[in-house]
Amino acid sequence: MFDRGRSAHRSAHAVPGPDVLLLHGSQPGGVREGPGKVRDGSAAGRAGPRALMFMRPAITGALVTLAVLAVAGVLGTVMFLKATGLSARATPGPVEIAVAGRLRALAVPSDYASLTNPVLTNSESVANGMAHFADHCAQCHGNDGTGADMGKDMFPPTPDLTASSTQELRDGTLFYVIEQGVRFTGMPAFGTDTLEGEESSWHLVNFIRHLPRLTAEQLEEMAAMNPRPPAAIRQEIEAERFLRGEDIEPAAPSHEAGAH
Repeated sequence: MFDRGRSAHRSAHAVPGPDVLLLHGSQPGGVREGPGKVRDGSAAGRAGPRALMFMRPAITGALVTLAVLAVAGVLGTVMFLKATGLSARATPGPVEIAVAGRLRALAVPSDYASLTNPVLTNSESVANGMAHFADHCAQCHGNDGTGADMGKDMFPPTPDLTASSTQELRDGTLFYVIEQGVRFTGMPAFGTDTLEGEESSWHLVNFIRHLPRLTAEQLEEMAAMNPRPPAAIRQEIEAERFLRGEDIEPAAPSHEAGAH
């Protein structure tokens, strides 16, 4: 009677299948594997090292692959430097342009890229952006946004802001580039960490959108707002002194233009 009861009790609590492990405090080792099978805890502990032993070739292969990629990257960089000498006179190739564009897209934080311009696009905003652009940006980008001589001689050259590659960028991306600049290029960061500075950058975004529709009158207005070189300012001062009948000393030779 007692044996049949104990057998029935053990049957009622049998493990559902051989793949299920249950803790059982009354058994030595504390692990029951499958119905009626008990193994020592030390044997269970050896399963981890055995699994690691089977994974070791895969881990080694992954490490070797990473090492090969790292060496290839270093060699590729050295070959690129040897071939170009880091000259700014070279023209970026299509692959380099594509990679740079992709890196820029990845570098812009998603919080910025998803921003929409909070400043309404109207004549006042475009005028504010135009004044800022003429004073701070036109020296490299040109008043019409297609690039001035200085910007075209940079590496990479300043982009054509009227082209679709720029016009199709999101407002937040343009804002980020204006505020933060672009490392390893001639694009400086204009951010001032102030609300006024951010508003000025958003005005610039509106003006960049307006560049393809810039009028001849606006170009003439911008030319009057462009910073003048020191030589031009000196000539204007000397002309005013001459008109007042003052003596003008001969100007010293200038080395500002064309000097290398």
